[in-house]
Amino acid sequence: MQSSDDPTFFSFGDWTVRPAQRTIERQDERLVLEPKLIDVLTYLAGTGGEVVSTEQLLAACWRGTFYGDNPVHKTVALLRKALQDDARSPRYIATVRKRGYQVVAKVAFADARERATVGRRSWNDGSPFRGLLAFGSEDSDVFFGRARATAELLRAIRRSDADGCAFVLVAGPSGCGKSSLVQAGIVPSLLGEAGHDGLRVSAWTSFVARTPTSPLIETLAGALCRWTPGGRPVFVDSERHALAKALANDLDFVIDRIERETAGRDDRLLIVVDAMEGLVTQPPDQVATAIRALDRLARSGRVIVLGTCRNDFYPQLMAIPGLLALKHDGGSYDLGSPSPGEMAQIIRLPTRAAGLSFDRDPQGERMLDDVLLEAACRHATALPLLQYTLQALYEVKDDDGTLTFAAYEAMGGLEGALAQRAERIHDSLDARAIRAFPRLLHRLVAVAGDGVTARTVRWIDIDDDEQHAVRQLIDARLLVSLLEDDEPCFTLAHEALLRHWPRVADWVQTHRADLRARARIAEMAARWAAEGQRREHLIPRGQLLADARRLSREAHPPLDADQRRFVRLSLRHARYAMMTLAGMAAAIAVLAVISTFAAVNARKAERHAEARRADAESLLDFMLGDMNERLDALGRLDLLDEVTHRAMQVMGGHDWKSDAPEAVLRQAKALREIGEIRYARGDSDGAIQAFQSADTSLAHLVKEHPDQTEAYAERGKLAYWRGQIAFGRGKYDETKLEWRNYLEQATLRAKLEPDVPDAWQELSYAHNCLGSIAQRTDNAEEATSEFDISSSLKRRVLGMQPAARKMWLELADTMSWEASVEQQRGKLRDALGHLVQEREAVHAARESGEPTNLWLYRRALSDLHLARARADLGMIAQAESDYTAAATTFAQLVRDVPDNRKWQRDLALTRSQQGWLAYGTGDAALALRRYADAGELLQKLLAVDGKVNDWRTLLAVNRTWESMAHLRLGDLAPAATAANDALSLFGDVPATAASSRVLRALADMTAGEIARQRGDASTASTHLDRAFTELRPRAEKSTDPRVLDPYVRIATLLGHQDEAAPYLERLRQAGYRAPAFETFVSHTNQGKMQ
Repeated sequence: MQSSDDPTFFSFGDWTVRPAQRTIERQDERLVLEPKLIDVLTYLAGTGGEVVSTEQLLAACWRGTFYGDNPVHKTVALLRKALQDDARSPRYIATVRKRGYQVVAKVAFADARERATVGRRSWNDGSPFRGLLAFGSEDSDVFFGRARATAELLRAIRRSDADGCAFVLVAGPSGCGKSSLVQAGIVPSLLGEAGHDGLRVSAWTSFVARTPTSPLIETLAGALCRWTPGGRPVFVDSERHALAKALANDLDFVIDRIERETAGRDDRLLIVVDAMEGLVTQPPDQVATAIRALDRLARSGRVIVLGTCRNDFYPQLMAIPGLLALKHDGGSYDLGSPSPGEMAQIIRLPTRAAGLSFDRDPQGERMLDDVLLEAACRHATALPLLQYTLQALYEVKDDDGTLTFAAYEAMGGLEGALAQRAERIHDSLDARAIRAFPRLLHRLVAVAGDGVTARTVRWIDIDDDEQHAVRQLIDARLLVSLLEDDEPCFTLAHEALLRHWPRVADWVQTHRADLRARARIAEMAARWAAEGQRREHLIPRGQLLADARRLSREAHPPLDADQRRFVRLSLRHARYAMMTLAGMAAAIAVLAVISTFAAVNARKAERHAEARRADAESLLDFMLGDMNERLDALGRLDLLDEVTHRAMQVMGGHDWKSDAPEAVLRQAKALREIGEIRYARGDSDGAIQAFQSADTSLAHLVKEHPDQTEAYAERGKLAYWRGQIAFGRGKYDETKLEWRNYLEQATLRAKLEPDVPDAWQELSYAHNCLGSIAQRTDNAEEATSEFDISSSLKRRVLGMQPAARKMWLELADTMSWEASVEQQRGKLRDALGHLVQEREAVHAARESGEPTNLWLYRRALSDLHLARARADLGMIAQAESDYTAAATTFAQLVRDVPDNRKWQRDLALTRSQQGWLAYGTGDAALALRRYADAGELLQKLLAVDGKVNDWRTLLAVNRTWESMAHLRLGDLAPAATAANDALSLFGDVPATAASSRVLRALADMTAGEIARQRGDASTASTHLDRAFTELRPRAEKSTDPRVLDPYVRIATLLGHQDEAAPYLERLRQAGYRAPAFETFVSHTNQGKMQ
């Protein structure tokens, strides 16, 4: 036998495996295995005991040259025979039913580290690393660490093709390797001689959707002209413009040509649409045309369409008409960051393939690849930094091919390598290039919400100084040149530069508002031009128009000529609108004065006064009816404030009894809408006054005219709003009383008007309200019943009015409440299913054209609900993405309408929950910044109306979480202050407010742990015992993670681990994997307390 000094061997149970020689040996036995057997055995040995699917093995060891999974089963059977293993009682390789295979033997490598393969493969084409560039199909031999993702994505492609819509959208965080996975993992597998599982591609093409240099449909046409199956083009380049027209207007021609050119072949054509997040910054009409073409191609049976997108742009992408349906009928794949084992393969295996090695630290005896692995695993988006660092190490390697510690430390480690080199390059630019650098950033950077992406820029669009700078940056490989639609272009080498180069990141933060404004102006100008330059597409009054005025005068680089003309006409139109609005306001004021004067002098001019009053009431109908509805969709209730104030003065002191029913209804409706405006702006007392006045008038009306169905509707709405105010103040008994009154009024109306959809719609709202209060007071059965009734009634309305898109938003609201009940029952996966349906309902409600603020708000709520549900299930990357999407939209809405308190409240809640997620993933400093943002918003809300219990509770929870973050950092003084603030904010919580009592117990628990660490045993015991007493009886019969999580914590802190164990098991069975809880359990198991 060979010496154990041989670095290419490893032990597999009691066997020693030498892949280079294809042998396994033990004691006096020595067997030579076939190449495929040794490949599979070596791969399985490096998986760290994880379950490996047959698809994963096929992708890694057969590279796509197979049909079906029989080769895997046969090979594993032969391996077991060689190892003398038994499938029924495995000692080496176990079969996991319906999942794959798992190594159960102990595996140890010669250097004590795991590897996915230890055999060397030849790579003689220079560096095996790609720096900031994506891996291409020609790099597949050094593309490691993504076998699982490759297998899963191939399976998704195969499934979507079989289902008749061959489209798959690959979504993931920026820098997770989406483009590399497709180009170096998927494309080679599908282009292979046998393809994947019988699905083969004969030709492929791609284009980047990120800010194409010509109309999107022409970019797509140019990509299709690069299809050359068997060396013969499907479309020749000279017919590109004709093809673009056909893609827009004659898709039958396009499909016929594809079928004719691929006749008699079973293989497919592949098109990859990279960086689809770029679609959100392009003219909607161009995007819609391109999506229609891609949809038809994917359903043709001849073409596979793959798209990639950053998941922080996923909600905006799904709002694009047609794309949601295409993804639904096709498929999607969520690519996460590599696991530590996969990251190890990414670092080590290309190095071995190229005959390189890693240095050993002479002081600490650590290997450089271990240090790189540890650093990479600390960051969710480390892949670009890692590849850049490995490439930089390769460029200064020793003569013997060693990547050295000295070079790594000189470049500032993984985090500093990119920033340090980029800054050195910037400093080396001459004065002319440095002056042009900020102008280049304006052209290269695009902002959408909180997201930042790179743009592709044409050379002909930049001046001489900018061209001079670009050439130097391309030579330094910070920019890359490319050809798009036969146009020379350039773009950033990787978007990681936007995040990890401090100079650029700071510049983006400083200029974010201008970048966002420029993007919106460009998009709106393009749409205005495409829609025939109609006035309704000009920029409306507001912050954007003010920004447009400034940018048209001061921007560097300037807005283009078309955009400047668009801004000029928008400003002119806004001036006309202001004059018109001023005239309307003056007319309203005059009419109000005339109406009041006429009422005082009614005896002298009764007919004249009645006519004037009718005019005023008609105007009020318009202002508080149609205009209110439109402004409600925008959230701009502030514009009606002065009008409603004057309307209340006009109607004050009116003799309701003597009025006709129509007049009473009109005035009651006006008061109700006034109350809604007051409530939305934080004036609850003013709202109650308006609601009570309206209800008094309607009570007289119903008594005298019991057949007035609209009066029941109005009284029901008034009962809803009174209940909503009580709910916000934590008065749940009063809430239930008002909402039962709401149900009674809605039921009466539905009986009187069974054929009117609005009657059933109002009845559905009443049941939804009762479900929500039942859920809040821990009555899950009643809540489920009420939500089911509400949902069925809303579907009934949709059946009566299929075009009522707003009803989809109401149905989405019920789905979110149903999800909350399932969460309370511990059915977290079922809850997630409801929330996915909620998002689909929200998208179904999207009207054509620009989304309204109401729709944007509802979409943001859906994102927030999904984020918390996914965080509870441990889906951290997706939760982060959903939280970012929600926060971006809420922040945009609050900027647009700064006095809408509901939107401010939900932005604060999102920031607070973002902090809780950051705390759970170990970033207490980031958590504290999020909590500070949330706290500032909530303090401002309470300054407006301190009686809103909901706001106080949110602030109390935020302070509790803030206290926990300080505690983790060891800052006991601010931790104690925050915990005491939280307890003070909670105050005496009523027994009916179950959820608030649980939250207060968490604050007590935190205060107790702080006191314990400060050595104050008496105070600690008081707080901890009070929390335990509160939570113990609630946990006994509960399946709600919101109760079980804090109970397991308090029981553990008090040393009752045995008592906590069954409740921990309930959480495990529910799939509960909230990061903060997982961290607590993990540290507890290690004997440490959080």
